[in-house]
Amino acid sequence: MCQVFDDKIQLQRHRDQPRSRCNQPSVQYVDPQELLRYFEPDARLATPRAFSAVYDSVSGDDSDDMDTSSYSESQGTDDDSLALGPTDYFEGAARVFDHNGRTFMKAFDEDQFAHIRQSENLYYPFADRAEWELAEFLLTSCLSMADINHFLSLSLIKGLGLSFYTAPRLHSLAEILPKTPPWKCRVVDTSPHQTKSPARLFYRDTVECLEVMLSNPLFQDSINFSPYRVFTSAQRLVRVYSEWMSCNHAWQIQEQLPVGACLLGVTLSSDKTNVTNQSGGKVAHPLLMLLANIHSKVCTKASSHSFLPIAFLPIAKFIHSDKRMKGVLSDRLYHQSLDIVLEPLKIAARIGVMLSDPVGHSRYCFTPLAGCIVDYPEACMITCVRGKTSPLTLANYTQFGDDFRHPERTKAMTLAQIRSITIEPNNLVSFFNACANHRLNGVHTPFWRDWLLSEPSRCLPPEVLHLFHRFILDHDVEWCTNAIGAEEIDFRFSILQPITGHRHFSTGITTLKQVTWKIQRDLQRYLVVVIAGGAPAGMVRAVRALAEFHYLAQAPVIDDNGQRSIAAALAEFHTHKQCILDAAARRGGKGNVLENWNIPKLEMMQNVAPSIPLMGPAIHWTADTTEHAHIDFVKIPAASTNNNDYESQICRFLDRYEKCRAFSLALHLQRQELTLSSLPVSSEVPAPDEDDPVEDCLEDSLDHSRPIRDYFNIASCLDNSLRTITIDEVAERYSLPDLRAALVHYIYRVHDGHPLQIGGPRQYLADERLPFEKLQTWHKVYLQQKAYHDHTTPLPSQTLNACPPNPDWPKGRYDATFVNIDDMAKWPLSGLEGHVVCELRLIFRPIPPRGQPAAWWSDMFLVYATQFDLRARDPVTGMFSLKRSTRSSGIAMGDVFPLTQLRALAPIVPKFGAVADVRLTSRTSSSYSTHFYLNHFFERELFYAIK
Repeated sequence: MCQVFDDKIQLQRHRDQPRSRCNQPSVQYVDPQELLRYFEPDARLATPRAFSAVYDSVSGDDSDDMDTSSYSESQGTDDDSLALGPTDYFEGAARVFDHNGRTFMKAFDEDQFAHIRQSENLYYPFADRAEWELAEFLLTSCLSMADINHFLSLSLIKGLGLSFYTAPRLHSLAEILPKTPPWKCRVVDTSPHQTKSPARLFYRDTVECLEVMLSNPLFQDSINFSPYRVFTSAQRLVRVYSEWMSCNHAWQIQEQLPVGACLLGVTLSSDKTNVTNQSGGKVAHPLLMLLANIHSKVCTKASSHSFLPIAFLPIAKFIHSDKRMKGVLSDRLYHQSLDIVLEPLKIAARIGVMLSDPVGHSRYCFTPLAGCIVDYPEACMITCVRGKTSPLTLANYTQFGDDFRHPERTKAMTLAQIRSITIEPNNLVSFFNACANHRLNGVHTPFWRDWLLSEPSRCLPPEVLHLFHRFILDHDVEWCTNAIGAEEIDFRFSILQPITGHRHFSTGITTLKQVTWKIQRDLQRYLVVVIAGGAPAGMVRAVRALAEFHYLAQAPVIDDNGQRSIAAALAEFHTHKQCILDAAARRGGKGNVLENWNIPKLEMMQNVAPSIPLMGPAIHWTADTTEHAHIDFVKIPAASTNNNDYESQICRFLDRYEKCRAFSLALHLQRQELTLSSLPVSSEVPAPDEDDPVEDCLEDSLDHSRPIRDYFNIASCLDNSLRTITIDEVAERYSLPDLRAALVHYIYRVHDGHPLQIGGPRQYLADERLPFEKLQTWHKVYLQQKAYHDHTTPLPSQTLNACPPNPDWPKGRYDATFVNIDDMAKWPLSGLEGHVVCELRLIFRPIPPRGQPAAWWSDMFLVYATQFDLRARDPVTGMFSLKRSTRSSGIAMGDVFPLTQLRALAPIVPKFGAVADVRLTSRTSSSYSTHFYLNHFFERELFYAIK
């Protein structure tokens, strides 16, 4: 049958579906020998023997049976790129060779016990579903073997007649579950330098791990196989950067691959972490891997398990009298270990490897390094430079404060500098001293030296967690504290009105302990607005510019114009940074005033804007997910060990854990009869709101954290906060003297067909009769909006309070909100256009008199809110100024309008001036103030909407 499409976008969406009939058995294949003709043996392959290996691995024995007349260019599901604008795909990339690849379920059915599961017991080696669920719980928990033995010895459990009765027996049953990439152990040779104990490296085959990620059915609609370019318009003048595959780095690598090859970018992440939260000094160094082709929206969710642990790097204690030389030897051991672990990926990057995607399409894949998510010390170790040196450019510590980017430190340059040193590397001290001229750290065999298509300086993207959030705590907060004084800044933070669901610094910020990245983010919400008026104007400009730089750089989608804005914000900081030094705000650890900008992270910020066209937005490379993964991959497994030889026990735990997750997913697919091989094929384009049973069942198999409640689909509780009371009682309780007049104005205005009006003179007399006299009131309402860059994603709900005066809040608790006054303006895309800022004072519903039929107003939820006058942006803080609006009588400019006009929380902060009024408290600061800032730094989504 033939399917007719309205436009090219619908056609492209159809072709992008892996299960589309266009990508099914009717597809024709490319001849591998044709692909090999594009190879240049002297440029791509090390030896003719390697070229022969490529031919054998691609062609196989039955290549003559393949249909070579055409090919399929399945690009994956790039719905995000299509939604952004016109898209150009790399022509000839990611060809499909056959449909007989090894899918997840095919591997499951090839297990030695598959025939038992298919004919007798789906849950083998366990008796039934109930026994499997109990076994899965015990195997994936942090219970030690002693705890499991104690649990299984309970009389109640013994009475169940389980197949296992001890922890060793349970573990032995887990061993015969379908295999996952196994863990290996190898002692790394460190001779002639000795260590106190053998340097044991625990690792897995990296290509096998990559194959597991690529064939994971949970990712089948979230993988890009072909590089692409997205533009804002058909003229193709402005590029849009989102995923790694939409950026120049992926495109440039694809240009160097043979026609039809599939690019699989490898992302690595490593960081030392404490094995437990207790004392003892036990540290692990996990190495994680991610497939860069997976959509960032999936990767940044810890519940997606997109990162896989591929190694635990040895942390050896070298025997040497010089502490610096111990560091050099540790750096060499790091590269030596990575050399071993990453060797399969290097081979695949050189000669390619045939791998299967989630639906069984075999693709000829190459595996270059896409990125390394690391902090500054580890970035220096990777690029083989010593401390106080930029890992990305040729800048040294005296140039970290320059307002321009220094020349790039390239792979060829570093290798040439290492080769220029003629001293024997084992002559450690002399070799290290000779490296000083080039600022090298003494490593002579970097792991990336023979990894083709991989450039270290282009594989170190800006890391948000350390480069932005940690910078704020270490520097911005310090500058602001020194500028206005610790006591003043603590007081200003303490009198900010609390916002439901967000941290309130009731005791200030200078005494904080164990500051997490979430606290660092919360500090950034208020830092600029808190110091406004108290710190020198030039310094406030500098801090504000740096905050704008951080927020702009964390956008999930950035175009060429956004890139220029990021660079401009950083340039503005450099323009005003001298004011920070003039205020003596930059100080050392002993309180001494510093007159320099020797801050490594400041220099690395010069690489943020240039990295966007190459690697995409910085937010996609944040270490938030990998830091959380350390809990799953290190801390929880370590809790089940006996604290001896913990690395091997962690690896055994992870092996069982991954087997359980894979087995659970396979069982779910089997039970639902939704194996990928049996999915129905349809030529119809699914409706946008049509439920996908495959997606639903796969989503259920993930271990989700608590999901965001979607108030667009679920009605919130409608129980009223107060009993039904009269209008006059409400006016008295909420201190709203013109409530009746506002109600009259609204009811009669709507009845007469006039449009919504907020502010301005009232056209109806206050003594006009109302058709009701009683109201139901609520003290809070939940608002939810969609993400600025992704209009399909609901954000966490926001709570708006409208509480009358009470002992805790003597002036009442009222939050400000954005109110829509123009139906054509859509929040958040329209920003402040078509919206006003109001303070929510009352949430209510009119109650019709008893015995009377329901009227048009009886099912309406209304609010009473007072308006703020919006002033021009303050040139120092960059924020809009607000002033309470009043009527000629002196009372606040208040009006009644539908609850549905509310859009989002409007975070307002009083203007404190040079010194904050000591009489203010967090409960009264807003009530006693008349002038405010609209703090758009409160949330990134708000920043994008207003800025």
